[in-house]
Amino acid sequence: MKYDLSVLKQIIITAAHDELLPRFADVQRSTKADGSFVTEADLAVQARITHALQEHYPDTALLGEEMTTDEQSELLNNSDSLWCLDPLDELILWVSMITPMITLHDYPFYRKF
Repeated sequence: MKYDLSVLKQIIITAAHDELLPRFADVQRSTKADGSFVTEADLAVQARITHALQEHYPDTALLGEEMTTDEQSELLNNSDSLWCLDPLDELILWVSMITPMITLHDYPFYRKF
């Protein structure tokens, strides 16, 4: 499958503008079972990007950092290709109110052997 970089860029920009920026001044965080932080922004950005990618590229699965371990394992074991999404990379910067980044990786070469 071919991926249009301009579409991917717009998906990320829109998610950041609509979901991430409005939450920057009011960071609400909780602690996950592994001890790492998760914020409302993480969940909102992941949901927004997941929906948009499925709309444009329905044959490519998306593995998000905020998914459960079971959900991630299911995708890793049953997907020919997938996107890997960290909705708010370097969350500690976000929690500290320093500008963070969104990271989206495409692993179309991932195959089960």
